[in-house]
Amino acid sequence: MGYILDNCPSLDNCCFSVPLRTAVIIISIIGFFWATFYIFAFTTTGSKTIEDLGIPKSFSKPLRYYHGTFGVLLCGVNVLLFLAAVFESDAFCEVYIWFMVVFWLFTLIMAIAIAFGAIISDAVVFGSMFLLIIFLTMTLSFYFIVIVANYRMTIP
Repeated sequence: MGYILDNCPSLDNCCFSVPLRTAVIIISIIGFFWATFYIFAFTTTGSKTIEDLGIPKSFSKPLRYYHGTFGVLLCGVNVLLFLAAVFESDAFCEVYIWFMVVFWLFTLIMAIAIAFGAIISDAVVFGSMFLLIIFLTMTLSFYFIVIVANYRMTIP
């Protein structure tokens, strides 16, 4: 994996002023709270809330299990990322990076299916907004991956 990460854009700081180690700790905390949203979406209340927002009924149950599975996995991988920053572990950084690649692959597949289902169900606005939100979070996540990869390269 090192050869792929060596070609990523290099950063000395996150957001022009935050040191990379501190940024990785902040990213892990943000990711942990993001994972709690996924776990909430797995609950009955969270699932009903998502249905009220306009998700097609046929995707409600699969999306609920998707949120539950990836919520637990996101919690675990963000704890590992926190430990990577605390103990300067490049292996934990790589686990985070590869997990996020797999996570976003599944998320993109699910998002496209939900958007098409919403468009077929005449919920074009919901489908469009859903894809926009997924695109924005993927862009932010890509920036987080670049930060983690750069932090990994600074570990002695």
